[in-house]
Amino acid sequence: MTDLRRLWKRIRKVWTAAGITVTVVFAAWSLVAYRASAEGRKASSTDSVVGVTSAAGIWRFMPTSRADARRAALLFFPGALVDARAYAPLARAVALAGFQAFIVELPRRGAFGGADAPKLDVRFHTALQELNESVKVVVAGHSRGAVVASRLV
Repeated sequence: MTDLRRLWKRIRKVWTAAGITVTVVFAAWSLVAYRASAEGRKASSTDSVVGVTSAAGIWRFMPTSRADARRAALLFFPGALVDARAYAPLARAVALAGFQAFIVELPRRGAFGGADAPKLDVRFHTALQELNESVKVVVAGHSRGAVVASRLV
């Protein structure tokens, strides 16, 4: 019986080590796989047509010419684990069309309860406060961000 116990003890150690290894590898892979592409990094920089700023977990994409009536804005929530800059081409396209666009980052990229963190509500309301009352707001998201968007609406 002691041989059987030693065998089970060894199996548990191997199983635990394998589980920890798989978890660490998955976390590292997620950070690499869900990062922003070169296009996303380029789109998240200011130029003569679109002003881009980032502060307190909110990316702002503003058209530099505000001659047109800006009656709508986009508030966008990224998918879980995805770098917010991956959505910069989308936000830049909205700004190029003459509308304000905001990418509201999920705390901890939406992992480990970040999508339900109180900090996210603060970011959402901060972005809303930057818009005047006459602006219609389109709230959208991708994957986990879409769940967050529907909850906040």
